[in-house]
Amino acid sequence: MKRVIGKLAALSLAATLAGCAALSRQQYEGPVFDPTTLHAETAEPLARPAHLDELLAKAADARIVLFGEDHKRRDDDEYIASVLPYLKRAGYGTLALELSASHQYLIDRYLLGRLNIESQLHGTMQGRTPIDELPTLTAMANSTTLLDAGRFNELQVVGVGQPPDYGRNIDASMREREVMMAQRIDGLAQHGRVVVVLGAGHVLKEPMRGRYVMLKDQMALLNEGEALVEPVAYMLSKKYPAFVVQLTDVVADIRMDLPSYDGHVDMTIPMR
Repeated sequence: MKRVIGKLAALSLAATLAGCAALSRQQYEGPVFDPTTLHAETAEPLARPAHLDELLAKAADARIVLFGEDHKRRDDDEYIASVLPYLKRAGYGTLALELSASHQYLIDRYLLGRLNIESQLHGTMQGRTPIDELPTLTAMANSTTLLDAGRFNELQVVGVGQPPDYGRNIDASMREREVMMAQRIDGLAQHGRVVVVLGAGHVLKEPMRGRYVMLKDQMALLNEGEALVEPVAYMLSKKYPAFVVQLTDVVADIRMDLPSYDGHVDMTIPMR
């Protein structure tokens, strides 16, 4: 398994780390807002994070903390943002997000306060900026709480995502996607402790049998066939002490036939 994750890791690490060192607050050119202690919409103080003591106790023994979330739900990101200062003090210096690794330059520009996502999205729709940036900009628009929290805590914020290639066999593309994301996180973990935020389906510590398909424009993992699906967390946990936290219903996230979390995660913190 180390060979599986480690294959091409040296090459991917150079690309991942290029240009994405932790930014100091002095380098930031935008307005100052602390999303780790203030609600993003009301600016009211956030309560002390739930289950914080248990989370930190388990994170103390890990090299990687993986959060499984629902990308479209703000509560998940707000919870993760609220625990980032504590994880930073515990020695976690990198925040890895499911944003396209090939568009790290967009992440860096945003962190420096030099990118207005809404304007860039409008420019893309009008044909003034590259159309291939559209999926990443859309994902960033849904991840500003985490991006801002990473910047405020002076973390290295890295995109480790691998967009699916819908032009080829979707099952093969999704399996390759898991491997590529695991390789990128592996490269980061070789240099320090990492907080990882991925969709819930990627953050399971046990393999499953099935195949990926598209059902009505939604990704699904059908419980059929003998081929093993190896999630990112499963691959990483074979090499590193990894602590997995689920914030969402993984069954609803990608419509998996998974009867329970038993054996798949270390901790659940339901946000709904």
